[in-house]
Amino acid sequence: MQENDFFTWRRAMLLRFQEMAAAEDVYTELQYQTQRLEFDYYAL
Repeated sequence: MQENDFFTWRRAMLLRFQEMAAAEDVYTELQYQTQRLEFDYYAL
């Protein structure tokens, strides 16, 4: 991931988290993003 990609991703995630109303939405989004980044969600 290049530096400008990181800041674009960070801005998009900030907006998405602000739109979420339930904890389950946050959990689902974190799980999805960690899979996209190929991290082990349960190791975090």
